[in-house]
Amino acid sequence: MPLKLIPPGKRKGNRFYLVRGSVDGRRYEVSTQATDKGDALRFKAALEARIYAVQRDPDQAASVAEGLDLYEKSRTLSRNEQGYIDKLRAWFDVNDLTHEPLQNITRADLIEIANALYPGCKGQTWNRQVVGPIQAIVNLVADADPERCRLKHFKKFDTSEPERPIAMLDITEKFIKAADGEGKVVLMILAWQGWRISETLKTQRENIDFRTHKIRRWVSKSQKWKWTPLDPEICKAIAKLPERDDGFVFSWRDRYAFYRDVTKPLQALLGIRFTPHMARRGFATELIHAGADLQSIREAGNWESINSLEPYAQIDLDQVKSTLAKLRKNGGKTGGKRTKAL
Repeated sequence: MPLKLIPPGKRKGNRFYLVRGSVDGRRYEVSTQATDKGDALRFKAALEARIYAVQRDPDQAASVAEGLDLYEKSRTLSRNEQGYIDKLRAWFDVNDLTHEPLQNITRADLIEIANALYPGCKGQTWNRQVVGPIQAIVNLVADADPERCRLKHFKKFDTSEPERPIAMLDITEKFIKAADGEGKVVLMILAWQGWRISETLKTQRENIDFRTHKIRRWVSKSQKWKWTPLDPEICKAIAKLPERDDGFVFSWRDRYAFYRDVTKPLQALLGIRFTPHMARRGFATELIHAGADLQSIREAGNWESINSLEPYAQIDLDQVKSTLAKLRKNGGKTGGKRTKAL
């Protein structure tokens, strides 16, 4: 069985974490001499690295291929993590660098790899899928055999908050007014319901109750169907659209087709930058400025959690000051007891 970490008190009253299991028919049971789980995990990783290390000439530096092999053998990787490693291995292989010394990887190499494997992505993606795995591989090999791989630390890519352009209601209304047909209805949904463009285009007529102004929507998180309100004007507008044989309300099957046919021509006509996602941010921000609570906005716009909603809600300092002032203005008249100043 692979090596496992046994907590204190779980095997014959052990005081410390134990590493226990078997590799290639050989059994191991080693005390980590640690009661902290983080320290114990590091001990386990170092032990695994030594066990799986390929015996080579000690004067020969460990290669990139050795590092990748050792990392895969000594870790239980998730599907995503395995994908990152497979992409790294393919890049080194294509560039004929798998036999190069692992310790010779530089910051410039990381930049080249990141741009090649994940073009157009941000620092968060590059750190998670390039810098993180390579740093972990170097750490593992250097810890297992410091004579063959020099420990080094790679600087992470910048992860400063990206620009989040926003389209408030006055902007989206201009696009609605300039549009016609089913494109106008899609824009109405984006502005007044706050939905994502992809889920908007998947709207099916059979899921709409035109009498009660509700729509039945699939919630992936809970794996259930849920009825949510639909703006009455949107209901009327959808009802006037011709029915389609495929059951969908709209003819576009992906957002790129909608961008091509509706968004880009209207941007050129109005001379205003606009994307459907900017309307979603504007929807959240408008409601917060109107005093709506985050939980209600989450339900209305179909965000999975309040945490995923918060980046969309751009609140200015004046609004924060106004919110803080409510406590003083209320004078503690909420039914609770006021706390005396110390």
